[in-house]
Amino acid sequence: MKHFNETHGHTKDDGQTTEYSIWCAMKARCHRVGSSGYEKYGAKGISVCDRWRHSFEDFLVDMGPRPGPEYSIDRFPDCNGNYEPGNCRWATLLEQANNKTTNRLIELDGATKTLAQWARASGIDADVIALRIDKHGWEAREAIFTPVRRATSGLKGIYYQAARRKWNVRFTSNAVLYDLGRFETLLDAASALLGNTSRNAREGVKQ
Repeated sequence: MKHFNETHGHTKDDGQTTEYSIWCAMKARCHRVGSSGYEKYGAKGISVCDRWRHSFEDFLVDMGPRPGPEYSIDRFPDCNGNYEPGNCRWATLLEQANNKTTNRLIELDGATKTLAQWARASGIDADVIALRIDKHGWEAREAIFTPVRRATSGLKGIYYQAARRKWNVRFTSNAVLYDLGRFETLLDAASALLGNTSRNAREGVKQ
């Protein structure tokens, strides 16, 4: 019979790898009364899915290795949701801070939901909804339920690349195609497009 550390290689004679420690802490704060952080997680109904709760190997397969020491586990896109595939990522502290913006409450027709919840209900990206309201002054109903056409961001020059899970900023000026690169969030992409594009643009192939 193999020992536990021979199965996945994330426990050692002199300690544990960070991924394994994160997995243990995640389960403890959600399911062990009295553990550090339980009042903010388990006591509020946040849980770890059965697949991850009972198998570190499955957790590691779904999440992959931590990209670097500055990363920790983050519930995204719903920071009020559970720890489960499709709602978790490795993220930096800055990315996690940005994720909290989806906690903002929006009231519509007597129903109050977080931005993330409205985004799931309408199928419109949360960043798109926030940008429509904050930057363009749209009413809540219009921002939440108006389908996105052409450029998937709703902004000319910004496109979402589903395969890369990035927002790409490309635009044409004076018959020259400019590519500002790819960004993690729509807000970052919009800032690059609306800011000092001449400093960041990389001149590419002419149309």
